[in-house]
Amino acid sequence: VPTQSTWGEHCKCRNKGIQKMKALKNFYLFVYNVFVFLSWVCVAHMLIDHAKTHGINNLELFFNRVEKPLKIAQTLALLEIVHALIGFVRSDVMTTAMQVFSRLHIVWLIFELCPVTHNYLYMFTAIASWTAVECVRYPFYALNIYDICPKFLTWLRYSAFMLLYPTGIFSEIMCCCHALGYMKHTPSLLNWPQAMPNSYNFQVNLYWTYVLILLVYVPSAPHMFMHMVAQRKKALGPKKEVAKTE
Repeated sequence: VPTQSTWGEHCKCRNKGIQKMKALKNFYLFVYNVFVFLSWVCVAHMLIDHAKTHGINNLELFFNRVEKPLKIAQTLALLEIVHALIGFVRSDVMTTAMQVFSRLHIVWLIFELCPVTHNYLYMFTAIASWTAVECVRYPFYALNIYDICPKFLTWLRYSAFMLLYPTGIFSEIMCCCHALGYMKHTPSLLNWPQAMPNSYNFQVNLYWTYVLILLVYVPSAPHMFMHMVAQRKKALGPKKEVAKTE
């Protein structure tokens, strides 16, 4: 029969195991956020360098330089959905998925399949808006894990979106609209990835798909913005005093 001291030792070992797992999880999340932040810093460096050298001209040259780092930085965000699913973070899974895929389809479909967007002003402003948001968001997450996030970074995290979300979303919409004309006159995109029958047993008309996606932006864009407004009130609003109990 286990004695009281045996149960006590068992509980201590169990608590140590839980604390160790929490420490490992926090370390992983810290490394992940720092790595993604550095990926976006690379994109930011290319963006600033191009703006200093060419302004908003020769945008195709900029896109050719930034394409691979952009794909890496943006695709790493898929892990945020996984983190929410397995409980590593408290983020809502659906909201996180909406945020991630709203950009991934631009990077992996619009930019990848429609070269007319490579020399387009709103391609540049979309990437600039994303970069500014992420160069604040990821260090905020990383430092917040260990409760060492400075107040100015918290303020930036919950204030910068008020400008950068509208510019980013508007730029995404403009890129989609610009790509529609190209899709409409490109047979391979009207029967994508290949005309049936094909080895994927799948075919979609990207032109009409993106007409629907643009319609989805109408309710989803305000929803995402108001979600951030609510988060801002929680983070920057006056803290409620906890009632003292006797």
